[in-house]
Amino acid sequence: MDREVERVLTQAQARAREPGLEPAEFASMYAVCVGIIMGAAAAGGMTEAEAQEARAQLMTLDILYQIARHTATVR
Repeated sequence: MDREVERVLTQAQARAREPGLEPAEFASMYAVCVGIIMGAAAAGGMTEAEAQEARAQLMTLDILYQIARHTATVR
């Protein structure tokens, strides 16, 4: 994966992991990550295998966010 793509994607994912993120903020960061992945894959900044791995990590991040939100509302 291109170093710059990896750096920007890592930063966006870190922002999406921050505690207390409101749903709209999370959705925005999620969209940024999807855009980075799609753009990098289309432009040759990452291989298809790397794009699949990045999408899987992003889906996992979404699941963890949803669990955290659900847990917070149950308390």
